[in-house]
Amino acid sequence: MHPSLELRPLNLRKLPPHVRLLVAAATRPGADNDDVVNLLDRLINSNWPESTLRLLMPVFHAFLDPSQLVMLRNIEEYDPDTRRDYFLRSLNALSGLELLVKRQRRLDRAVATELWERVWVWLQFIDEYHQCLRMETRARQLVDASLAYEKALAVTRALSKDSTGDVDPDVRGAVVCTPAIFEVFGRAWVYLLDHAPPGNVGLTELATFYIALTESPQRLQALVDGTGGSYAHLADAIVRNLHSTVPDPTLPLSEPIYIQVQGLLLLNKATQNIELDQCLLSRGIIRALTRVGRALSAMDLGRLGGERDLLGFSPRAARPVHPTLAQRRCECP
Repeated sequence: MHPSLELRPLNLRKLPPHVRLLVAAATRPGADNDDVVNLLDRLINSNWPESTLRLLMPVFHAFLDPSQLVMLRNIEEYDPDTRRDYFLRSLNALSGLELLVKRQRRLDRAVATELWERVWVWLQFIDEYHQCLRMETRARQLVDASLAYEKALAVTRALSKDSTGDVDPDVRGAVVCTPAIFEVFGRAWVYLLDHAPPGNVGLTELATFYIALTESPQRLQALVDGTGGSYAHLADAIVRNLHSTVPDPTLPLSEPIYIQVQGLLLLNKATQNIELDQCLLSRGIIRALTRVGRALSAMDLGRLGGERDLLGFSPRAARPVHPTLAQRRCECP
């Protein structure tokens, strides 16, 4: 383990007293999700210096200890309340980790890569058990895998960027080259289309990785496998996603939705596949693109640059159009 991720009592004593008290409560034996929520709330609403953020990194890293997955997997052997608390605590840990990564000016690439390895373990767990991850908090709020996917994907995206907000090619390469990652992305995509509530940005987080499909046909095939195993399944996901982004084509797209659209448009550059084109046409891609085009026409296209990508997405069987047209947190109260 990288030294900066080791949870050392000596380092925790360097924290400001009020932060140290929150960490002590959240890491004590028998601590529950409420203690993690208290720490996360203060992190969200405070402007702590980077020295404090670095000291908190091993705390949230430890909350995602893979040994907890034994309890979460063995549904019948553990008390439901205990399992729920562990699950919610892990989701809040993912949120905390995302904030810590985003707020640090410089994150060592070795640290980012090691953090990704731990997040990947949890993303695999969510993928494997997404049909079982439905539970109520003590406030009777329903939590399911759509929230888990959202939080894990948000950390994944944050880790893929450098201190300027640009893509870090080394860390992003470690993410997109992870075996089976795009198959997991495909299943997450379909699940989020089916189950994500309004406000869930998991589909937006996913869309930022579609550009990596242009680099490898194997990644595209893995995405096809994840969405159901055929180009028809992939086409269905694309068209459904495009329709879901534009409930009202007379209104401009929000930034998260625009990111989704851009990611979906980049899929065309990765495919160039007649079978997929035919499947897209049969599922109504022209109507979906028309709705997106109407929404884009209400935006500052010179600033966003989406129209040309929209035209490039149209299946080859379609007639080309003239180019002048284009931290919530999880509570357990």
